[in-house]
Amino acid sequence: MRLRPRVDAFHAFLAGRFFSRVGDKIFLLALPLLIQGMGYGAALLSFANAVQYVANWAGAPLGGYLTERHSRKTVMLAVHTAQAAAILGVIASLSMRSFFPFVLVLSIFFLHLASMVNRVNRFSLTTLLRQRNQIPHANAEIQLMESAARLVGPWVAGIVMVHLRLRAALGLDLLSFLIMAMVVWVALRLPVNERNGARSAAARARDLWRWRFEGPDGVRRVLLVNGFVNAAFTFISGFNVFLMSSAHHLSVMVISWILTATAAASLLFGLSLRANLAHVAEPSLTKMRLALALSGIGMAGLPFARSAELYLVAYAACILGMEWYQAQVQTWLQMRLAGSELNRAFVATSHVQNAITPVWMVVGGFLWRALGPWLPLSVCAACALAGSLSLWVFTRSASKRPTMRGERRLE
Repeated sequence: MRLRPRVDAFHAFLAGRFFSRVGDKIFLLALPLLIQGMGYGAALLSFANAVQYVANWAGAPLGGYLTERHSRKTVMLAVHTAQAAAILGVIASLSMRSFFPFVLVLSIFFLHLASMVNRVNRFSLTTLLRQRNQIPHANAEIQLMESAARLVGPWVAGIVMVHLRLRAALGLDLLSFLIMAMVVWVALRLPVNERNGARSAAARARDLWRWRFEGPDGVRRVLLVNGFVNAAFTFISGFNVFLMSSAHHLSVMVISWILTATAAASLLFGLSLRANLAHVAEPSLTKMRLALALSGIGMAGLPFARSAELYLVAYAACILGMEWYQAQVQTWLQMRLAGSELNRAFVATSHVQNAITPVWMVVGGFLWRALGPWLPLSVCAACALAGSLSLWVFTRSASKRPTMRGERRLE
């Protein structure tokens, strides 16, 4: 009798997600070149980047609402179909220069809207594909996949854009969405979410638009810290290459070497998370504090690292601390909250981050221009270190408070 091989849904999803992330990296590198090649400049690129925050702000509650109301599989298939259609629209607009800006901005909006819907879905998806005691191991494997995509994506993008046309790079991104949709269609077997009949759809939708998570006090505080420090992480990621080029005058080859070496260190760190679950990957507020402190120290060193070697050390500390912290927060929340609460927690912290990030990007950019990179980067470092201190204060206050029956401590 022929046995049909069983495909593990989590690892199938992880493989599809790897191709999708590589496609994302290709698109991010191709976008500025695409705008320049069509005869447009920095104004269109800035507007396209600004649109993503509007899409993120709208996509988070929409994702939570759809995930609670419909099958996750249906939501994911709809998301990947919308993303593929958006990329197809950009490819078609290359033949119509006058319509290109409108189609590009519209496509960017739908890409990020769909991506945020999917992020809300994925945030609680792991709890359906793995048991609670398997979540640290699962998130370590997710971290490993993300690191591998960061290493492979830019390399593939460079080869494609050097030897082929930009249209081919967009085609690969389109293919990555189709691969992900196929994985969801064939390999994922998910239960249909139960609908809460006691509360109306309108009431649940209003809950998802709230800025403050209405849940356990310790979780609310962690989410607030998370929103602020993620805004600092976004600023560092957005200005990193500009800092290396304009302030430290590093060549393109040296910048590429630093980014590749950091991605390789991230990959090794992902392997370490997977191999040392009890000491590194198991979540605790102590590890979150250490991760934020490491990232903050790295941020503080970035504007003062005058050699490529020193910059690599500072940037690696910043990135590895950031990735360790984000893995800790995600695992910590997934092991403490139910699926619907996870959706609302993710939406609440996304609201804070999406409100702060665009404002800080503009203010930080003006400070950079007026006084140099040391001030905005020092503010980002202070934010990370303040987040570490805040988590220490939260832990101290929780340890002094008597624990009620059935209540779990923050650690």
